[in-house]
Amino acid sequence: MSFAETFRTARIAKKLTQQQIADELNLDRSAISHYETGMIKPHFDNINKICELLDLTYEQIFKEWDNSLKEKRPFNRRINIGMAVNIK
Repeated sequence: MSFAETFRTARIAKKLTQQQIADELNLDRSAISHYETGMIKPHFDNINKICELLDLTYEQIFKEWDNSLKEKRPFNRRINIGMAVNIK
């Protein structure tokens, strides 16, 4: 289950509307809709509030979030040496 699906399922289980979640997070309702469709992920500052509102653990959110990120972008191990070393 993706972050979006976990978020939406938990919201519905708590019988909360998108507007109620948006009000608690000081966001537009459209932001919550975007969370649920997977268009955007919440800012880190809102994760704790989301966990409290939806009775989710960090592990539930981050496990799903981590899996969805891996599906979209595999980790790139390349490093720009010029940026890592101060060249004079």
